[in-house]
Amino acid sequence: MLSVCVKQGESIESETVGFRIGPRLNAAGRMGHAQEALDLLLCDDPGEAAAIAKRLSNVNQQRQSLAAELTKQADEMAHIEGMTSDNKRMVVLRDESWHPGVIGIVCSRLVERHQRPVVLLCGGVKGPLKGSARSIEGYSIHEAIKSCGDRFVSFGGHAMAAGMTLQTESFDDVQEALLAHAHERLKPEDLVRRLRIDCEVQLDDLTTQSVKSLQAMQPTGRDNEAACLMIRSGVITKSKVMGRDSAHLDLTIGSIRAPWFQHGHFVDTLPKGAVVDIVFEPKVDSWRGVERVQLHIKDVRRH
Repeated sequence: MLSVCVKQGESIESETVGFRIGPRLNAAGRMGHAQEALDLLLCDDPGEAAAIAKRLSNVNQQRQSLAAELTKQADEMAHIEGMTSDNKRMVVLRDESWHPGVIGIVCSRLVERHQRPVVLLCGGVKGPLKGSARSIEGYSIHEAIKSCGDRFVSFGGHAMAAGMTLQTESFDDVQEALLAHAHERLKPEDLVRRLRIDCEVQLDDLTTQSVKSLQAMQPTGRDNEAACLMIRSGVITKSKVMGRDSAHLDLTIGSIRAPWFQHGHFVDTLPKGAVVDIVFEPKVDSWRGVERVQLHIKDVRRH
């Protein structure tokens, strides 16, 4: 698997497992059946394992393209139905054509984009609707669903994520109930993303040595968050999109590359020459033995 998702000479870290290997193994189950992922893990023939890994990587690319397409569709629907305004503090949508294996990913992207709980459902043509939900800190999506639980065929999850099955004819009632629940418990200020910033730094502070000292805290996650730093009044010296479907924004601040994943739609808003404050996670990227600092952006404020 490493041969298809790690470049030669690139360092292997915990994020390699979480963001490259994991998604490729997971893509098999999302797009069809998880058997090939299991076959790879049990395989002891290098040639066969390489072939399976390549197929899984191709499936993952299909998953990425589909998730990007459905995110765009769901985002447009949310805007059209007014669910990104202060008057509707949750996004609750359905579409029979959406793929059930990727709507959880789409939920997460809409939560990040609009800072509000998201419930998306699909199917319903020859059977019940099936859906996923994601939430924001301080609002339990499981409790929201439980408040109208008698209308669901089944549901389960926790405060931040849930899954559910719903008869098609119950959708309108559930949508109304969930929107009302969110409106009662969330204020407009709750729909503004909050970031914990560890400290403010200058570009000159970000050497490979200083950033590596922060990365020594890996693996990072919910209970061991990565360092979150801020630079004020940085100048964008390059601005372009990258990735499949131009999904990501690739900025350069001064002389340091600063990618902003899933924010390619901001390329016109953040052109070359713009002055910005940025909040980011610093990383050291290794390519063919050359190490460089990168700033993985979490948020941007343009002056």
